[in-house]
Amino acid sequence: MFKLPSFACMRQILLVASLYCSVGAPCLKINLIAFAQISKFKHTLINCRREYKTQHLHRRINIIGRKRSLFLLRKLTFEYKSILMYVTADESGVSTNYSDQVNNIVMYSSIKSLDANLSFKNFSIKYVISGDEIYRLKEQDYTLKGGDYLLCNKHCEGKVFIDSKTHVKGICIDIASEMVSEIVASLIAPDTNISDLTLDRYFNSQDFLEQQYTAKTTHLGSQLIHLDNMIQKNPYDNYQFDPEFYYRLSEGIVADYIPVVKQFQAIRSVKSETKKDLLRKLAKGKTFIELYYKMEIDIARVAEESNISQYHFFRLFRDVYGVSPYQFIKQKRMQAASEILLKQRLPLAQLAMEVGYSDIFSFSKAYKQYFGCPPSQSIII
Repeated sequence: MFKLPSFACMRQILLVASLYCSVGAPCLKINLIAFAQISKFKHTLINCRREYKTQHLHRRINIIGRKRSLFLLRKLTFEYKSILMYVTADESGVSTNYSDQVNNIVMYSSIKSLDANLSFKNFSIKYVISGDEIYRLKEQDYTLKGGDYLLCNKHCEGKVFIDSKTHVKGICIDIASEMVSEIVASLIAPDTNISDLTLDRYFNSQDFLEQQYTAKTTHLGSQLIHLDNMIQKNPYDNYQFDPEFYYRLSEGIVADYIPVVKQFQAIRSVKSETKKDLLRKLAKGKTFIELYYKMEIDIARVAEESNISQYHFFRLFRDVYGVSPYQFIKQKRMQAASEILLKQRLPLAQLAMEVGYSDIFSFSKAYKQYFGCPPSQSIII
């Protein structure tokens, strides 16, 4: 038999319940947890909705009766429990009664074979721990290897393929769209240079660019690596993730996508899908340069790899990344040379060859133009 709390205690619980209910999490089947757990997480929940108007909140508290109070409490307890949901999936099945209505979830998987349709209802992160996963989203193929992840919003759909002799391990994370919207709303970013496309509209519309990342290179990726290390110690432990965990992930998503929004806006095209297609092609060319900048690179070859005409590639690359393709190659070579000089002492002729220059004179001239001093002054003694 459920014992109704004192009125003072109920007012405290209602404060937490009202704050959290305004987040907009789904109302699921009632499943009570102890009042002590609610009190424990009160401050976290209050922080989540700290901008809520206090006067309006107290009016709500005063007009709600004891039956309504109990209903809000039950709604709060199960909603908060759903936020803590951690699921494991392997050949033996799923570890818990997973519901499609849960907005925030972390799922660890270890499987050898999979061919399944995907539909996204929230922001979804597909992170690969080990092995290969192939995703086909809107006629685009993404091959994810260990340390890679894919990010999509609710407007995406597609398929996933896994076919391996060994277990392919990964982590899937769903984040409620409302959480990302809250981060966007609180973001003060005067340098984003966004005019006709607001951040929130970008993140929650079909304009959002589904994109593959390497975890080592992004804000969100560093958090995923930390999560990977924690879960790998005992994948089948009863992990719990509070709202702060999902808010931190949301902050990483927004931080990583601010440059993408600027790049999206830099492309002069009316259709959203055309912009996204051109961004993908440019990213492919940029990746080609990052892989082969130490070799002699012909921009015509890079444009061909990107499936864009050479003139169009030059113009779009400069508009989107702020530098020409040749300037980008020079940046990569100079950064590599600087890193080598900090670690070891090499003859300048050998260093020039290491970073893609055929002779020491061209290298020395480029180095002085870039850093303001000759490479001989940077050699460690």
